[in-house]
Amino acid sequence: MSEDIVETLLNMMTEEQKAELVSKLSKTDELRDVNKTKQETKPPKERIASDDFTMKRDKPKQKSTQVEVKKRENLFVDDGTEHKNEANKTPEIVLSTRSRPKFKKVEQVCNHCRKSEMVHPQFLREFYVCFRCAGGGSNR
Repeated sequence: MSEDIVETLLNMMTEEQKAELVSKLSKTDELRDVNKTKQETKPPKERIASDDFTMKRDKPKQKSTQVEVKKRENLFVDDGTEHKNEANKTPEIVLSTRSRPKFKKVEQVCNHCRKSEMVHPQFLREFYVCFRCAGGGSNR
């Protein structure tokens, strides 16, 4: 603000208004002083540079200790009392007989050499290539 404006404002104010303005200005000055002392008592924050790659060392860990090597003896005796209840009992069942017939080999014709071959049913397919033609045999 220019000095002319301040002077005209002061001339327009009554004595009570001037006293009130002075008291408010003194309070703001006191608050500034308090804030300055608070800022001075705070420790400054550590600023870390963006290119600072130093590492802080961890506290040294306690070294492991070796187990004592001595002759030990197993003193456990299994008397069977731990698992003698109905929940852990194997049920008595009658075994069934094998009713599935034994597999029979199936005849397949090689699509490459046209030779017939007997193979396991799991290898049954439309485009069958024998072992020799697939690269497994020595004579080609």
